[in-house]
Amino acid sequence: ASAAAFDYIDFNTTASAPAFSTGRIHYGANNGDLQYDTNVNGVVLNIGQQTIVKVRNSTGTTISKGKIVRISGSDGNSGHLLISTASHENESLSTNTLGMVMQDIAGNNADGYVILEGVLDNVDTQNYTAGDMLYLSSSGDYTNVPTPVPYHEVRIGQVNRVHQNSGSIFIRVQNGYEINEQDRS
Repeated sequence: ASAAAFDYIDFNTTASAPAFSTGRIHYGANNGDLQYDTNVNGVVLNIGQQTIVKVRNSTGTTISKGKIVRISGSDGNSGHLLISTASHENESLSTNTLGMVMQDIAGNNADGYVILEGVLDNVDTQNYTAGDMLYLSSSGDYTNVPTPVPYHEVRIGQVNRVHQNSGSIFIRVQNGYEINEQDRS
């Protein structure tokens, strides 16, 4: 189908969110933004509020929502970044820290999304306080305990809302704080 040229589109700003449907754009009353339903069931991009990237998990095991991942390669056929769990244990496991997984991604070459910057909702933040700075742990999790020397510090973001099931984190990866480096923020 085709449509004539539009001067503008008015979205219903009082309606509740519609059912998820790949390719759908709608108004998100909670954030006051436009939202795009991606091709991964349940993953919604808040346009102008989040920066995300499509990735591929070829590790053989599921990477769960909320895990911190790094770039481990590229799939030359699809052009997708390959990911694996990040760790502060050494430089090779932390240098290419990318962001936080937005949904469970199966390990058999399944595609999914990683948030690079913006708020990720519906994560467990019950053990934190709003405003806590979060760091990469040794297991790809996030923690509010600063990375001990001599490990590689990667700042993940900040707790935005505290809740067991519907907490939120502002993601903004800052990589590279080690001995002999300065915080230039």
